Amino acid sequence: MKEDIKTEEVSKRVEGGWAPIKKEYLLSKEELETLNAEKLQEPALEVAVERDDQKERKRGQDKRREKKMAHARNDMRNASIRLCPSVLLKGRICKFGNKCTAEHSIEKFMEQKPQDIGPECPSFNQMGKCQFSFACRFGQAHTNGLEQIEKEPDPSYKPTMNTNYSAIQIAMRKHQYDFSRADKVL
Repeated sequence: MKEDIKTEEVSKRVEGGWAPIKKEYLLSKEELETLNAEKLQEPALEVAVERDDQKERKRGQDKRREKKMAHARNDMRNASIRLCPSVLLKGRICKFGNKCTAEHSIEKFMEQKPQDIGPECPSFNQMGKCQFSFACRFGQAHTNGLEQIEKEPDPSYKPTMNTNYSAIQIAMRKHQYDFSRADKVL
């Protein structure tokens, strides 16, 4: 009778997610106390402290993925044609010199540049000037051979006011920005 109750109780617990433990693996309170006392007497293992100069051990299947991706990015950059920004700005000398991987000749760049996507440049239509210059994929709208065309901006165009304000960001970060105008509104 007692065994029937135990088997019913065990079957209910198993259904509820419990796993029964064999009697040979169960410990009495005395055995558990002696084990805990022995563990307290053992010297503590020294935990290895990872220093900053040690590299973190990479785990997983493809440990060299980071290097492979960097090589792939470099290969793509070298395979594509790019125009050096120093060419677009008059009087500016390329800071990379002979090691620069971009094209310094507008003629060569225009020969190798992929075909334009469309006939009209949205930036040129709005602002009257395209920031991408010869590299623009809608370049035929604002280039005339080797010349950049500029026009009056669209009357409805309003320039974005919240860009290129790194000085303001730095002042705000250092708590040096004057918020008196904002305080008046509040």
